[in-house]
Amino acid sequence: MANAKATVDEAQKAVDLASIVAPEDGTIVTVNIVAGLPAPSGAAIVMNVGPYEVTADFSESSLAKISTGQAADVTVTATSSITPGTVTIIGATPATGGTSSVVTYPVTVALDTEPAGVQVGMTASVAIIIAQSANVTAVRTQALTGDATNGYYVRVMDATGNVTLAPVTVGLVTTSMAEIKSGLSEGQTVVTGTVSSANSSSSSSGRSAGSLFGGGGLDIGGPPAGGGTFQRNSTTSGGGGTNP
Repeated sequence: MANAKATVDEAQKAVDLASIVAPEDGTIVTVNIVAGLPAPSGAAIVMNVGPYEVTADFSESSLAKISTGQAADVTVTATSSITPGTVTIIGATPATGGTSSVVTYPVTVALDTEPAGVQVGMTASVAIIIAQSANVTAVRTQALTGDATNGYYVRVMDATGNVTLAPVTVGLVTTSMAEIKSGLSEGQTVVTGTVSSANSSSSSSGRSAGSLFGGGGLDIGGPPAGGGTFQRNSTTSGGGGTNP
């Protein structure tokens, strides 16, 4: 009886050692092991686990503005969908390849959710948000005049069409919108530019006015968008030895 139990225990141990258990949920992408043949020297099985990630290259001038934990918007090229993500890794060594003289570094962004229709290897662009302001009053960037040294102004038009310069305090600025911290009230009309008559060769004959935009959010994506490809974290089971 004791010998029979020992035989069963040894058989169970052999089965346990011959079984490969995935460390977590994922997708098997490569199987390099075949029953009856010597096991490979490298990975026997490769499995993609964890959330989708995108690694994109950013210029050296942008790198100083990027840090782990920052929010990012990832645009999927194939579906044109935008998915939020978080910067998880900033490469310590420059990216290789290409003919550009600009030095770039790889930045990895993990997606907060898994976008529909995305497959490993698809391309995407990454815009990292380096500053953000919500529920602010803002105007079109072209409405600003002046500079940071001498102060900024906005041309304000009243109900009768008269235009005056209003000094303003500027906060975050994007290529399209500028946050106004003080100097304007929501609902005022600001002049964003001038237009010329189609039948006149003289200077401007009218004004282009727009209503002040307020109450929205303003995202500042300081570094230019970087291009990258989707991937998942990979885990492998080791090879070596002989297959059972």
